[in-house]
Amino acid sequence: MTETATVQIDDLTALDALDLTADVLEQTKYNLPAGVSRTEQLLAIGPLLRELCYHLDRLDALPVAGLEAFREAVGLNTGVLGLMPVSAELVLTCALQQAADTSH
Repeated sequence: MTETATVQIDDLTALDALDLTADVLEQTKYNLPAGVSRTEQLLAIGPLLRELCYHLDRLDALPVAGLEAFREAVGLNTGVLGLMPVSAELVLTCALQQAADTSH
């Protein structure tokens, strides 16, 4: 059965939107169309991850030492990326993009 929901965006707070998004993702996590590649799935996660990271960074929710260790582990500590302040958005979205770029 397919359900349709209409949400008035103007009435949502950021917390409402996070709750709604999590609920929709949970209810649809097994409904991937046939033939969707790993790369397409990773790229589809990008915009949501970026928004989630914004909130994680705003709330200082993740330990800086952990983000720095993760940045080093995935090789984001060199070049221009190594000069940028560590953040969830930098580390997680770049790691996701790297995974999409190297996906088969």
